[in-house]
Amino acid sequence: MAIVARIRWQLGQKAPINYEREGPQSNRQTRTCTIVILEPQTSFLDWLYNMLQTTPEFDVVGSANTFADGLEQVKQLKPDLVLSDVWLPGAQGLDFLYVLQSLEMPPRIVVMAMDPEVGPLVEKLGLGFVLKTQLSVELLRAWCLP
Repeated sequence: MAIVARIRWQLGQKAPINYEREGPQSNRQTRTCTIVILEPQTSFLDWLYNMLQTTPEFDVVGSANTFADGLEQVKQLKPDLVLSDVWLPGAQGLDFLYVLQSLEMPPRIVVMAMDPEVGPLVEKLGLGFVLKTQLSVELLRAWCLP
């Protein structure tokens, strides 16, 4: 299921490599952070999509509820950020994180979970971690910054 939500964020004086001006008279620069969501629970996926849709600086370009579908989406869409549940159907434990990290141009990866004990394991891999109950637009902005 592919989802699209357009989100832009304002950057200060540091302009990313790819940016667009908001108009011919504007000095403000914007950048869109593209996101693929890997989440097996439809209700949480819907909530996350709706949260991101209301923020104009993110572009949710795809989503999947299994590892195989998610890997295909990440390879095709090449997002800036992957938001992934820690346990995906079709994945062997946390091995799927190594697969995502080994892609030719790996995206930033943030793992979401309900169990705080997962955090140290994920952070040892050099990845972002957030409890699903603490997920916020502000945290996603920090992870999307180049």
